[in-house]
Amino acid sequence: MLLVDLPPEVLLVIINRLDIPDVLNIRQTCRTLFHATCDRAIWMSLLEEQTTYLPFASEVLEDYQHDNNLPDYSTSSIEALVVKACRIEEKWAAPRRVHTGSHNGKLHIIKRDDGATKLLGLEMVFDRWILAVYFEGAVCLYDAKPSDDFDASREDMPILRAFLAKGVPYMSYAISLDPSENTLFLALAHPKSPHIIEIFGINLGLLSLEQGVSTSIFRLMHTITLPTYKNIKALNAAERLLVLSLPTGVELLPWDTSSRDAKSGKAQSIIVQNEDLESLVDGIVATTFFGTYLLIFRTHTLSIHDHNDASERPFPSLKHTFALTFRQVSFSAPSESMNPASKVMTYTMSIFAYDVIQGLFHYTIRLLVPPSSSELPPSLDVHLTGVYPLAVGIVQPSALHTALTTTSTYYSNFSPRGHSMSSATVTSPYDSPTSDVEYASRGFLSAHCVGPQAKRAIWVERKRSSTSREVHVWNRHKPWDKRIYVSGHLDRGGKVAEDDPTLSSTVEMKRQVVYSLDSYDLRDDINFCAFGEIYGTIVLGHRSGDLSVLKL
Repeated sequence: MLLVDLPPEVLLVIINRLDIPDVLNIRQTCRTLFHATCDRAIWMSLLEEQTTYLPFASEVLEDYQHDNNLPDYSTSSIEALVVKACRIEEKWAAPRRVHTGSHNGKLHIIKRDDGATKLLGLEMVFDRWILAVYFEGAVCLYDAKPSDDFDASREDMPILRAFLAKGVPYMSYAISLDPSENTLFLALAHPKSPHIIEIFGINLGLLSLEQGVSTSIFRLMHTITLPTYKNIKALNAAERLLVLSLPTGVELLPWDTSSRDAKSGKAQSIIVQNEDLESLVDGIVATTFFGTYLLIFRTHTLSIHDHNDASERPFPSLKHTFALTFRQVSFSAPSESMNPASKVMTYTMSIFAYDVIQGLFHYTIRLLVPPSSSELPPSLDVHLTGVYPLAVGIVQPSALHTALTTTSTYYSNFSPRGHSMSSATVTSPYDSPTSDVEYASRGFLSAHCVGPQAKRAIWVERKRSSTSREVHVWNRHKPWDKRIYVSGHLDRGGKVAEDDPTLSSTVEMKRQVVYSLDSYDLRDDINFCAFGEIYGTIVLGHRSGDLSVLKL
């Protein structure tokens, strides 16, 4: 019996188990298989599978969550979404081919010639807009996707579309998006007296319609004068809140866009440091808004606070303690969902935290908030899901994936406790653990960033005893991928599910080196990075102030 002689429902089941390239290949064999591969159920099933590990545009995800059948999308448009996501996935982990001196090269260098050389921060918004903030008082906004055609736009040089020069230095900044208005809000803090914080609004929809370089698109929304300088920690455009640093915590300051010079509302202080010796080495690393709550990430702890004074019931501050020392952290965008039966709100976020000695750690944070009518208190779950180790002996594969291998269990301070022999199935070379030689050659990370949907991440590693700077890319594993598990509990205070082996073990993060820069010039060091999670464009910020843009 031939494949085409099978009943249609059996044929659809077989096709549904194929990879996307195989589906596209068999449709070219005959007319029967062509019509079978155009069935809507096949592409809806593939789309459902891809949404678990691949990023998609926010409007597609919103429509899919509203109705899983996507009635407003034709079968051909769903197929185009799935095939395009598959193509980008294949190119994401592939080395970026650099052809210096060629117009068709994938590497674009943006050099500054206006005196701005000290880069303060680098952001990428909507997979298109590159925002570069300089200490000297300059802000540049580039368009990395001038064309609507993906195949054409990845060849184009990013274009400078907006420029702001205040002539006074900036010391800190924060950005926030207002999707309803398609506006990017930018808060800038001046260190010199008078200590002013300026909040600008950038209409990205209007900017995409304009031609040339605009200097008026930076619309001053509000100005705040402070008695002393305070670092900007976070900005919330939806709630019009600004988070500033304090010696013992943070300060939330409301602001209004109705008048540029109107006085801000009453400030609210959140004290997170106690008067003890431990607080002296547990400084605030970063702050972000976690749904309707405030997440404060410190060197050794993480805490959740309620900043809404009008809450129906008191919200206790929730705290998680780490056994590591984190100096840098990057956050994904938070997501929220409600259980229709229990009315429990669940907020989820992924973070990448960097310990200079131990490595890069991927945590998943879940905050469960019962309804006000419930007597149950809120709960915080911080789960360690991935590790990229930088030191020898930190990670050993678990006995689940090795044959007669030596595994280690760990104290809460991440030091090996001892060894035990275990036997299990033999792994393939694809699943073999990283050797100690490779661990010893690893150096330190100069920058890292996780995407808004936490489906992809990048980091820049400076190799030990080398002038090489490597750009590593990571993507969330497919549900059926084999993974290398780390034995032992690498963190204290977290919860593990004993009935789920994927939650009770930690995965060593698989990554690929897509770009390497060898240079003796320290000005070529990569201190900042950003990327577009959907289309895979990577932006690197150098010590010289120049930007490198790597497209697929």
